[in-house]
Amino acid sequence: MTVLEPKEKISILLAEYNVLRALMLQRNGIINQLFATFGTIVVAIISYTFTQNVLGAVVLLICWPPVLVAVYRLNKSDMHATAERVKELCILINDCAGEPLLKRHRSWPIPRALSRG
Repeated sequence: MTVLEPKEKISILLAEYNVLRALMLQRNGIINQLFATFGTIVVAIISYTFTQNVLGAVVLLICWPPVLVAVYRLNKSDMHATAERVKELCILINDCAGEPLLKRHRSWPIPRALSRG
């Protein structure tokens, strides 16, 4: 079994860190697209109300928000899990390096399992 040097460990952890950060940015973009789509659909529903029938618009207005909430919650839970792993990686990388290479965002609490003291 080969033992990795600290430099190699840091390189591997940084690769995972970069992938997860990119994933978080992508998921944030998905949320933005979701709300933009929701705005467009609301405008379409309002125009449908004035041009077609009110009952169809009411059905669309009732069906769309639960879909929006379900997709948002699913994405939020995935984003939370990814953010937790990014926080852990930040701490592990800094510990391997022996100095703070990565700075945590102020809003990121340190996971209890990794906190010192």
